[in-house]
Formats: sequence, structure tokens, C-alpha cells
Amino acid sequence: MKYKSSRMKRHFVSSITSILVSLISLSSGLAQEMNIAVTLKDSFYQTQESEPVVHSFGGQEIKLPIEVQTSSREQINLKAKLTQVTFSLTAQHNIVPEISLPLEQENRARADREVKLELPTVQRETDFQLSFQAQTESQDLWSEAGILQIRVYPKDLLAPLKNWSRKVQLRLDDREGILEYLLATQEVAFVDSRAQMEKLEGVPVVTMIVKNTQKVSLPRRPLAPHNSIIVFNEQVENLAKVVVRPFGQGQLIQVDLEIIKQLSEDPRAQKQFLEIIQLAHQAL
Repeated sequence: MKYKSSRMKRHFVSSITSILVSLISLSSGLAQEMNIAVTLKDSFYQTQESEPVVHSFGGQEIKLPIEVQTSSREQINLKAKLTQVTFSLTAQHNIVPEISLPLEQENRARADREVKLELPTVQRETDFQLSFQAQTESQDLWSEAGILQIRVYPKDLLAPLKNWSRKVQLRLDDREGILEYLLATQEVAFVDSRAQMEKLEGVPVVTMIVKNTQKVSLPRRPLAPHNSIIVFNEQVENLAKVVVRPFGQGQLIQVDLEIIKQLSEDPRAQKQFLEIIQLAHQAL
């Protein structure tokens, strides 16, 4: 009896394995038959990485423009799952509601849609994956349809600026007021570069100039030791770059990057801004 029971157990396990393999093969076959692929539209901001990556702050809703390509003649249903990527593990965070995609008769090969997604609040830079599954009217099984990479950042990336501004005399020349508004929301201490300011002994002076179309007037006198001027040139005509060169006993930092207008929405711009401030900080 023990021998027969063992044989039955092995047969049962083998049968279950065969069923699972069949289901996996069927799902894979459906994916190939439907030939459905979900990708991020090229118009959405991306990096030059191996795969498109969405960069956004956490604790907010974002809208992702997606492109669905298919050879199916049926209506397509999509659903998506957001998972946090931690080392080699994934933990499900939430489910994006199912999306119905009735493709237009004249263009069944492609459909453009928008996905609304609530991103979680994070304490540090965190990677997520948004994985899509597709289903047609005639099929019960869902098949894999694509994965979007999402990098989520904390909202307080610029928090270090508040303490840094207490250690320097920060002067600002920003005619359009974009950087001025952002610094004010971060409680960064600064004064208008045209205002009279009492010089404090031993306290470095950092002057930020946002250049759009107006000409930049640099001080006629060379800078004193440990003082810096940062010129943000928003009208980039050639290669984007950051150049640091001596100016008297201080330094001039020329930033040829379109960065200021992106600061409020793009966490990558905020990280670049902090790196530029660090260059001035090293001279203190």
C-alpha cells in the first residue's frame, strides 16, 4: 500500500506540473496571437537609459501617456499592477483600475491612452515597475503586455538648501522670478542682487544669476576669497555643460543647462541643482 501511495503521489505531482506547463504555454501563445504591446509615448520625458524611465516625485497622481500596439481585431482590456523593486524582490503596492481600449475602426493597429497613477510617498529614491496585462473579448486569460520603469523621489530633495543658505550671503538676480519663487517655498534665505547688503566678516557671498535673454553683468572687481557667482544660462545653443573657472580669488560657475524652468516638476533637475550648489560649497 505504501508503494502504491507513493506512485499515486508522484503521478499527482506530475499531472499538476503538466497542467501548469500547459497554462504557461497557453498564456504565452495568447500573447503571441494577440500581439499586444504597451509602451510609453515618445513625447513623454525620458532619459537616455537602456529603457525609458519615468521620473516623478512621490505622494502625487501622475498621468502617463501610453501607446498600445496590437494586431487583434477585437476590443482590448488592460489592467496594470504597480510593484516596488527592492533588490531582486518585488512587493505589490496597488492595482491600477482596469482600462478598456475600444480601438477605432480606422486605426486598429495603435491606440493612444492615458493612465492615471497614484505614486506612493517615499523617503529615498525608489524604483517601481508598472506591469500591464491584456485581454481580448474572446479570451479569458490575461497575457503580459509590457512593463514601464518608474523612479520615485522624495518631495524634500531641496531641503538641504535651507541650512546652507544660513551659512552664506545668498544674492539672487532672477528677472522672471522662477527660481526666486522656488527658493522662497523652500524657506531659503536670500536677497535681491540689486539690494544693499551689509557684508559680514568671514561669511562667503554666493550670487546666483538666471540668464534668459538679458545680458549678464559680472562684477568689475574680482571676487574675494571663497565667494562664488553661479550663472544659469537657460538659452542653451550648444553642448550642455557646467564650467568652473577662477574669477579673482573666488570662482565663476557657468551652467549651460535648461534647468531652472524644470525645477518644480522634475526631480532630476533638482538633483542637478544641488550638485551645482555643491560646487560653490566646496569653495567656501
